[in-house]
Amino acid sequence: MKRKTLGILASRRKGSTVLLLAVVMIMVLLIASCIQDEGDQKQTIKLYDGQWNSLSVNNAIAEFIIEVGYGYSVEMIVTTN
Repeated sequence: MKRKTLGILASRRKGSTVLLLAVVMIMVLLIASCIQDEGDQKQTIKLYDGQWNSLSVNNAIAEFIIEVGYGYSVEMIVTTN
């Protein structure tokens, strides 16, 4: 009876170790993908402006946050109906 119990505990430990290793690997990959090289240039973010008053206000707020807060340049795409 004890041998069977020890076998189950050992297999659970192996499963926990594999799960922990998988989580650590995923975290390392996510962090590595978020790091930006100094040579990389930030892309321009394009916002749609359909000449609606409410959309213009939202775009102005978003443009300010994106440019000042995150350092990206913003281009407004203006269309008319």
